[in-house]
Amino acid sequence: MSIIENNEDLGVLRFITAGSVDDGKSTLIGRLLYDSKAVLSDQLSALSRAKNKRTVGDELDLAREPDSSARAGSASRPPRDAGGDAERNGGRPFAKLERPLPGRAHAPARRLFSVGNAPATFGELVQGREPSSGNDFLITLPITLTSTARFCRFRHSDRLYVFPASKKKSLKAATLFLERFGIRTGGVLQICSDVSEGKGLASSSSDIVATLRALAACFDIPLSPAGMCAIIREIEPTDGVMFDESVAFFHRRVELGKVMGRLPKICILAIDEGGMIDTVEYNCHRFEFSREEADQYAALLADVDAAISRSDLRQIGRAATLSTQMHQKRNPKRTLRQLEALMREVGAHGIVNCHSGTFIGLCFDASAPDALDTIARAERTLRAALGQPISRFFTR
Repeated sequence: MSIIENNEDLGVLRFITAGSVDDGKSTLIGRLLYDSKAVLSDQLSALSRAKNKRTVGDELDLAREPDSSARAGSASRPPRDAGGDAERNGGRPFAKLERPLPGRAHAPARRLFSVGNAPATFGELVQGREPSSGNDFLITLPITLTSTARFCRFRHSDRLYVFPASKKKSLKAATLFLERFGIRTGGVLQICSDVSEGKGLASSSSDIVATLRALAACFDIPLSPAGMCAIIREIEPTDGVMFDESVAFFHRRVELGKVMGRLPKICILAIDEGGMIDTVEYNCHRFEFSREEADQYAALLADVDAAISRSDLRQIGRAATLSTQMHQKRNPKRTLRQLEALMREVGAHGIVNCHSGTFIGLCFDASAPDALDTIARAERTLRAALGQPISRFFTR
């Protein structure tokens, strides 16, 4: 990036991409070229000589012809409709925002390109209601899966695009960030995530936090977890994935309860019971908790807090198991009874649950001397007993 920062008027700017067929490479480059109005003259000449060229008004539509623009000397071949390929399955390759943004005309930024990351969480160690305040809370279980947001800023356009187009919550987060800090600019936001959606792994929360971190890095704006919460609160209930450590978090209020600390090294052998659960829709339901249940959740909260401070995985596992059992009437897991029966046999420390998702699993001490053998044997046993694929997750 130092070359770009130190040379505002480059004579040549070339893109090198790699990836699968029809994964949006040409569409991304074409959109960047078209909106930034920074197409190279030799490429324009080649395109103007191309047969069957497509135009938008008097200009070339580079969003649909990035491949032929890259073949500066071979314009005799009919240009490939990259934009059409990307849209073949319905919907546009980019979701975009075209309305003018408030604030100064074009905010200065230290970078044209920036990156932000955020972890996922395997459901929650505990999820319930805190009796003294009456607020619903959860305790996060951060894992190594990650969402990465890449933001490329436009110099002379206010349009915002997000890719894939389904990441509309990330687009909204980017819009709210720019409005909050009075920045008027555009760009392309790309979300790359290995977090499955609708499974209770905080996929959208990770996407949003990664987006906010990418934009904060681009404009060199310090953005605290509390600042992120203020923005996310306008989008959806969320997990506390803006914290790398395990935290007690009021997910409906989008507010930190308490930072609990680093978890011990845990491996989770998990089963996906299928389907998808929309977090926003799920959290529209205000579940009833008896006073006795709320008191139990308060005790679990205190138990987990103490257990994390001691790195006591057995106590963490007991609390997580009890929370899973108490939540069964709200989002029942059909494999719970089988996991309870198998837990002692395979040497697990407890059951962990995606309370508003589809995953449930057993937790193991990943730092134990015989951890590899224990986990491998347990995985074979679970696969044979349940007849389902087993996924491995690890804490951060």
